[in-house]
Amino acid sequence: MQTPPGQGPLRILNMQAMPNPNPHSIAINLAGSADSVELAVYTPSMVKVSATTTGPMEPGWNRIPVASLLQGERGLLFLVAVARRGDVEGGKALVRVLVMR
Repeated sequence: MQTPPGQGPLRILNMQAMPNPNPHSIAINLAGSADSVELAVYTPSMVKVSATTTGPMEPGWNRIPVASLLQGERGLLFLVAVARRGDVEGGKALVRVLVMR
């Protein structure tokens, strides 16, 4: 489903792990609406270990569950989010998380 034009700029303003360490979700603050947000998990050597795409999302704060993305992982990880509207990719955001399970 595509978001109608004019729903604000396609930008990620802020992203936080909730809580950190051992996050169960990511809070993401969008300046404008997005058709989808891709969230990928990387090791410190920037090897992608998992990813998911969710959406659509409205402007403001949104939550993305990450428990299944982090399952089986331990230690320091990086979560990278990319917002998309149609074929247009917005800015990326990165957050560091610690998994100690």
